[in-house]
Amino acid sequence: AHQLDGYITMNYTNNSPDELGLIYIHLWPNGYKNNSTAFAKQMRQNGEMDFHYSKAKDRGYLDSIQFSADSKNVQIENTDYIDVIKILLPQPLKSGQSVTLKSSFRVKLPKVFSRLGHQDQDYFITQWYPKPAVYDVNGWNPMPYLNMGEFYSEFGSCEVNITLPDNYTLVATGECQNEEELSNFKRALGDSVSSSQQLKTVKFTADRVHDFAWFASKRWGYVTKEVKVGEREITARVVAAEPNVSDLEHIQTAVDYYSENVGPYPYSHVTVVHGELKAGGGMEYPMITLCDFMNEEVIVHEVGHNWFYGILANNERRYPWMDESINSYYEGQAMAKSGGSMMSNANSFIMNALVKDNLLQNKHQAIATSSEELTKSNYGMSVYGIGAQAFDYLKAYLGDELFKSCMTSYYEAWKFKHPLPSDMKNSWESTSGKELDWFFDDMIEADSKLDFSVKKKSNQFQLTNKSEFKAPIPLEIERNDEKSTSWHLLAPGESIEIPIQDSVRKAVIDPNGRTLDLHLGNNSSINQIKLKPFTGRNKPDIK
Repeated sequence: AHQLDGYITMNYTNNSPDELGLIYIHLWPNGYKNNSTAFAKQMRQNGEMDFHYSKAKDRGYLDSIQFSADSKNVQIENTDYIDVIKILLPQPLKSGQSVTLKSSFRVKLPKVFSRLGHQDQDYFITQWYPKPAVYDVNGWNPMPYLNMGEFYSEFGSCEVNITLPDNYTLVATGECQNEEELSNFKRALGDSVSSSQQLKTVKFTADRVHDFAWFASKRWGYVTKEVKVGEREITARVVAAEPNVSDLEHIQTAVDYYSENVGPYPYSHVTVVHGELKAGGGMEYPMITLCDFMNEEVIVHEVGHNWFYGILANNERRYPWMDESINSYYEGQAMAKSGGSMMSNANSFIMNALVKDNLLQNKHQAIATSSEELTKSNYGMSVYGIGAQAFDYLKAYLGDELFKSCMTSYYEAWKFKHPLPSDMKNSWESTSGKELDWFFDDMIEADSKLDFSVKKKSNQFQLTNKSEFKAPIPLEIERNDEKSTSWHLLAPGESIEIPIQDSVRKAVIDPNGRTLDLHLGNNSSINQIKLKPFTGRNKPDIK
């Protein structure tokens, strides 16, 4: 019947200094209930009409809830969204106090339109149970389910018992407590196998996670290998109808690089499932990820999300750059180090061209724009594209070792704590000893392009920031027998003059292409005028 019947007991502790009279609860399966949900509206806005025209039997919802708090009935209030409710507590929950919430619930599983659902009798069970919203320094963070724009959920420990036919392969967040369930190798059973009449109950436990996802199919088998993280060994696992052993190497690429350059992976396994997904090429959950398309880039990217989405657990709905931009940067670095397929220069060139085109049409949105405000194209260009390049820019400015120290210190201080942008900025400034307003306050918040120019003026070079925001730029001075590079931090419209020595030949802005300067025609002190018949001066930055 494509239905889950569940019961949840939630021990909720108020770790804030405030007194709480209510708790917001996410019922995200209700995003699939009708055409009036935030999810349905966003899909239409993005031109994706499959859900809009779908049949009622293929949609989903969560119902049959009846919450109690410490065995007392509670009042439930609706909100502006069908997939968010408010539980009014019988008495205020003071700082440090806990309350036990209990409820039955039922989930009608939709066909896969986004993340949660089923494809025939393969099941992808994500964002599926009543979840409390995060209460942080900004107060409550209730949010409806969206396809484009991810999540912000509260950390906790969980024990999950799943009952299903015993010929299903079942993998999940957490550590499996059934010793016989997960062997080192399991073969797929094939497409035509009927569901067993014999049921099994599989128990999983997990600590310090903000979500729990599970996946089940009669068609899947899996392969595993052990991967070293410091002195520990963790299990890498690929789950698919035809699991490919080589995909285990892509998991290890991510685990090795991120553990060394961000922080040690803290969990016991990393599992990648090949299955149905309609929200990008992959979607991450703590310890486990679902990939619609299996290759090195997708696997490294999704496994890498364990560090940012999973362990730091930023508010990705409001600050998608804190997860997607940073993770996309590390994905590229990890693949480059492993010797995998890497087209960073070509991708950077294409991304800069697309962003420049957007700027010319006044359609560009800043890297730091929230998920709800981003257009579909800018979500890719701003957050994944130049957002990732921005962190390479920051690395060029700080230097490799200091950049690494900033990231590892930030990770160690803020893991499992939901850092906000100001927390990240303060951490990086403390470790680096540098003021980084230009990056965290100016550049990622800007919806205009970065543009520096250099020209020869009498016996000096004039370097000018033609941007609308403050930024540093590297300037290379070429002499007869050597080159030297220095960084200059300039305010909007500011110019500086650099005296020319006798042996100096030219000055070049950002010779290695590490910044986000999108206007390359004014980056050298040597006049680049090229004449073509009847065309006038060549302008490489203008279409």
